[in-house]
Amino acid sequence: MMAQPRLRKASWMRSWLRGAAGQAAAQADPGAASRRTSMQRFGATGLWHPRRVAEGIAVVAYSGEWPALFADVGQRLRRELGDVALRIDHIGSTAVPGLDAKPVIDLQVSVASLEPLAVCREPIERAGFVHRADNPELTKRYFRERPGARRTHIHVRRAGSFSEQFALLFREYLRAHPEHAATYAALKRSQTADRERPQSCVRTQREDHRQPASKLLPHARLRSWTASS
Repeated sequence: MMAQPRLRKASWMRSWLRGAAGQAAAQADPGAASRRTSMQRFGATGLWHPRRVAEGIAVVAYSGEWPALFADVGQRLRRELGDVALRIDHIGSTAVPGLDAKPVIDLQVSVASLEPLAVCREPIERAGFVHRADNPELTKRYFRERPGARRTHIHVRRAGSFSEQFALLFREYLRAHPEHAATYAALKRSQTADRERPQSCVRTQREDHRQPASKLLPHARLRSWTASS
C-alpha cells in the first residue's frame, strides 16, 4: 500500500458544496470554453456519472479480490513511475468494501503536473496501459488496459487539485456511510437495467440521471462530516 498524506477533507469538500467544480476546471485549462459542452456532459470532477454505464459491464456483488487486483497494478505503476507518482490510490466503487460495483479497477495516480505528458505516459505505457488521448475530461490524463487485458482505468491527476481530492473524499465518504453507499449501488443497478430496456421506457427518467452520483448525498450530512475534522 502506498503512503498516503492526510486528506484535506474539510476545505475541499466545502469547496465542492459551494459549487467549485467548474471554477477548478477553468483554472486547470483556461482555454476550455470551446469544449464546455463535453465538460458538462462528463462532469468537471471527472468522477463516475450515472449515465455512464459503459460498454455493457454489469454491476456485481463486491469481490474480495478487488483490493489485490489494485495492489498488483499499483505495484507495476510504482515500479515504472518511481517518484513521478506522488501517490497511487484505489478509487471508485471497487475501492469501497462491501459495495456492489462494475468489476473495473480504477486507480488514481497523483503527479506534480500534467505536463509534459510524456513524463507519465511513457512509464504507464511500459506498465501495460494505453493512453486515451480522446478523453474529454480536462482535469486528468486517462489510460486503459491493452486489448484483451482485464478492464482497468488509470486516472492521472494533479496532486492537490480539486478533482484529485474529490475522488479520494468521495471514496472515504462512501466507506464511512454504508447507507449512502447502498443508495449509490442501487442507482447503478437501476442504470444497468435501464440500458436493457427500450429507449421510450426510460426517456422520462433521464433528468434524474443527469446529476453526478455525488448529488445523491445530502448536503447537510456532508457539511456535518467535513466539519468533523
